[in-house]
Amino acid sequence: MSADDSNKIQPSISGSAYLWDYMTKLKDKAKCNICSTTLSRKNGTTSGLRKHLHQMHKLPYFGVKSKKVDIKPHQFSSDERKKLDSLIINAIVEDGRSFGDMRKPGIFKVFNHLAPGYSPPHRNSVQRRLKRLQSEQKLILTKDLSKIQSLGITCDFWTDKRLYSYLCLTGHYITSNYQFVSKILSFSWFHHRHSSTNISMVIKKELKELNVLEKTRSITTDGAANMAKIGETLNGGTEQIYCVAHRLHLVVCNGLGLWVRKQKTLYSSNNDAISKIDIIEDDSDEEDFTDDVQFISQPSSITTSSSSLESLNNSSDVPYELLSINPDNNVSINENLMDDELDNFSNDIIDNWSIDVIEDLDTSSGETVQLHIGNLMKKCRSMVKLINKSSILTNYVVKLKQQFNIHHSLQLDCKNRWNSSHQLIEVMLMYKKIINKIHSEKRDINLNKKQMNKLSSIELDQFDWKMLELLDFVLKPFVQATKLLNGTPYPTIGISYFAIVQIRDFLEDSNTVDDDDWKILFNFKVLLLNQLEKYFFGKDEQWQLMKSHAYFDPIGYGCLTRREKRAVESHIFESHEQHIIEEMVDEQEVNETQSKSSVKRKCESSKASTMTKFLNSVGKKSASSSMSLTTTNKNTLGEEIATYRTLAQREYNSIVDGDKDPDVMQFWQSHQIELQHLSKIAASYLSTPAISVTSEYAFSTASYLLRKQRSHLTPINLSHSMFLKDKLYTNFNA
Repeated sequence: MSADDSNKIQPSISGSAYLWDYMTKLKDKAKCNICSTTLSRKNGTTSGLRKHLHQMHKLPYFGVKSKKVDIKPHQFSSDERKKLDSLIINAIVEDGRSFGDMRKPGIFKVFNHLAPGYSPPHRNSVQRRLKRLQSEQKLILTKDLSKIQSLGITCDFWTDKRLYSYLCLTGHYITSNYQFVSKILSFSWFHHRHSSTNISMVIKKELKELNVLEKTRSITTDGAANMAKIGETLNGGTEQIYCVAHRLHLVVCNGLGLWVRKQKTLYSSNNDAISKIDIIEDDSDEEDFTDDVQFISQPSSITTSSSSLESLNNSSDVPYELLSINPDNNVSINENLMDDELDNFSNDIIDNWSIDVIEDLDTSSGETVQLHIGNLMKKCRSMVKLINKSSILTNYVVKLKQQFNIHHSLQLDCKNRWNSSHQLIEVMLMYKKIINKIHSEKRDINLNKKQMNKLSSIELDQFDWKMLELLDFVLKPFVQATKLLNGTPYPTIGISYFAIVQIRDFLEDSNTVDDDDWKILFNFKVLLLNQLEKYFFGKDEQWQLMKSHAYFDPIGYGCLTRREKRAVESHIFESHEQHIIEEMVDEQEVNETQSKSSVKRKCESSKASTMTKFLNSVGKKSASSSMSLTTTNKNTLGEEIATYRTLAQREYNSIVDGDKDPDVMQFWQSHQIELQHLSKIAASYLSTPAISVTSEYAFSTASYLLRKQRSHLTPINLSHSMFLKDKLYTNFNA
């Protein structure tokens, strides 16, 4: 086809239909029928083809037609445009919007109406400005941190769906007027191996850039092996605290065996030698339990896990082995770095919380309680999956929920959040009538043979329901303790220490249930108490650190014995006496300088001046007697400690009696004047967080930012967005 002939062709329809009168489709390209030029059409785009026909062959029908805007554009000054750009970029960060959101057609029409002639920044401009904004906010953060005396940090890892790892550092400090401040110090893409050396190197680098390495008093981490010695590598005065919430998670999961799996023993003969092989019970259960006629994918938040769905043998008799217990836990620890059993509680959060959860139970040790609990939890998980895989069962359950006025939904638990297992137990008890009705009417609701067999294998007998009730009872204090820590504006070590001590008292109390159930409940309590001893009381260094920090919180102070209080007070005098002397030396140098200036202006005299006599008469010491302040300050600190004992005990009694809620910041703010020296010491201790809840909040926010619609967000841009999130959004910590 010649160019002259092509000009005679008049396309009869609009769109791309007549484009192929001039082009021939190839695989990922197109060939021009006029000049035989081969052009790329990657991803199916035709814009390059149209451009070629319009520019090279002068075909007007393929030119870009611009629509005229009737609204007269407003002329924006440079400052006005910068202000609008800044507001839009801040809005994108605060709201977690896509970088190109403001240029979408609907929002663009709003801008055209409100500010004709203004065009929001392109997504590439947003990315460039994001990096600049991150640098600006880091300088502001460095300036703010230069005013503080001590800093507590938390450190945790998060892995996104794409398996990119991020290290989150959060900083916590107390201002001069006792306001608690929490900031994300760093949210960085961690592409190194997760070794202690690499982690420590990155943390030190971040702290040095903010000029707070020497001010860092403590670091709160989980108890993973690669985190165990991080505190020692930062600087000599940094104390390491293990996250209390993570420890409670291990106490519950490993104490009760919520995720244990029975080992099967096989015997193999090789050259007449018989050897025993222990293998882990297969928990995969990939069988299809959907309906024969149809399958309706449920928009449920339940994500199927790889935990056991294998057929479990029913036991109608009470297993008397449950009444005997061996406190020794001969179990092996799962070392997998990632949990495959994620549901809506953690499908976007992959962390270290599942690493030390015990899965493999050695039955030769005689331990049967954990095995029975593990099998019971498998039955519950299998029931949830079976219902959600079958549209018949789902619709049947929906009708029964209305009949029995139940509003909660069945959801699977996950290995890295123990409270999800308690929620599963709690909801199973709510569904008891529904589940029993399903079993009694299973032949009348059109289930297939496979589903019928599965239902029979996971049917809960009377003893199973009794165990669920007792598990719910024994876990209630742990649930309330978790809510207490997460619901507190600032969860100090003092309130954590109080919760642990109260849980220990509950587990040691044997007068909490009926006589018929006391043996089973006693075994549950012993299992939990053993793990509490292992993860808290058995670690003497950590427990002593918790006591010393708990002393400065009235709710923790009230739980300490008289001897423990005196030990902490003795440590306070020893560790802070040098600090007091240094302050006095500084004051002396100032006084001496002032005295010398005064001498230069006056003639020397052997007699004291009138001003000196007056100052001595009102108790003001001159520079020459300033060295005697050491004893005076020490006495003052001792007097303040005596006053604090009374005030803290009174505050503790008011909290325990329910007259007020615990608020340690309000307490020290109220008594800051009368406890002038002790309040400064307390601020450095209280800046240490007990749990890494701020990091968990950051991970939840990061998983939202990296939602399906923003799956192409780069690790660098995600890191910048997370760092800026709490700098621009004032309610981040709320």
